[in-house]
Amino acid sequence: MPNNYPRYVRSLKNSLFYERSWPSRLKHLGRPRFTHPLRLKLGQYTEAELHRAYAAANDEFDLQLKLMENSGSNAFTETEIEKAATALLRKQRLNAGDFEHDDDFHHYAEQLVPGVFMRRQILPLIELET
Repeated sequence: MPNNYPRYVRSLKNSLFYERSWPSRLKHLGRPRFTHPLRLKLGQYTEAELHRAYAAANDEFDLQLKLMENSGSNAFTETEIEKAATALLRKQRLNAGDFEHDDDFHHYAEQLVPGVFMRRQILPLIELET
């Protein structure tokens, strides 16, 4: 395959990655770049596979950007919330339902998203006041 990759696609160690800088107004929130593996090996993919993987990575970037810019759940559709939760689990090498029968699941959730239960208890109180 030629090295004419779509914008934001680069090769590293025989694989392709989507890599893009965050807008400068958001770089203070974390890493300066968004990197997402396309799960394609060099020379072992079709153009259609590359474009599908590229579109999925671009959607993931847009969702992460939206998550960084918005704090209220009202800004997200149900599908976006599902995608964000799936992405968070994937980054932690977990699957939906892994702790379904575990009564101690809140400790795992607290490790994934520090303060998740404290926010869950405070947010309804804030919403009642407004």
